[in-house]
Amino acid sequence: METRVHTDNHITGSEHFAEKYSEELNIKLHRFAEYLSGADIYFVDENKAKASINDKKCTIEIKIKTNLRKRFLIMPIPSASLLMGQLTK
Repeated sequence: METRVHTDNHITGSEHFAEKYSEELNIKLHRFAEYLSGADIYFVDENKAKASINDKKCTIEIKIKTNLRKRFLIMPIPSASLLMGQLTK
């Protein structure tokens, strides 16, 4: 599964940063790999230039393989929690 990481201009997105979160998402979604074609991870600083710890937002967009889209009900999930390992099974 191809995974791309995007950041706004207030978050430094190094190659290591992208690899870390791409790998973590691929590990979490491994059991669904046959159904997925890719993912985009978006990191945004909601308060822009203001310094704060709790103003970061993570959104994950999952792409289902074209031939399978009609079979699944698409519903939002708390993506940042999934990425950070707070959800179970």
